[in-house]
Amino acid sequence: MNEKIGFFSRYRWGPGSIITILLWIFLSIIFFTLYLDYKYKSYLFLSIISIIATFIILIVKGSENITIDENIDDNIINKEGLVLMDIDMNKPGVVKVENQIWSAKSDEYIKQGEKVIVVRKEGLYLIVKKINFK
Repeated sequence: MNEKIGFFSRYRWGPGSIITILLWIFLSIIFFTLYLDYKYKSYLFLSIISIIATFIILIVKGSENITIDENIDDNIINKEGLVLMDIDMNKPGVVKVENQIWSAKSDEYIKQGEKVIVVRKEGLYLIVKKINFK
């Protein structure tokens, strides 16, 4: 089942998007304040451009087609993967499973380059364990 993501979803608006929009709003306020103080038309022009840029970002980000594909989870459990970034008990790492890059957590420390097996999925994270070769 594919779930459509809403306009205010955390999947759509990451920290970078929010900071960018706030920066453009801040710039438009600064330029408009300068226009009110000094009456230079260039400040008014820059303020209007900043507002337009903000609306363009909102429209583009708002119209992105973002879906979460739940079907992918069914096939990934019990698959082997390769650790791309170290996984610590307190810090997620990155794994590659069947040509897909995932954030991963584990109850043990796993170094980059080691093989893992997917135990389950929790939200956006795969829970993995190290494959012990004996």
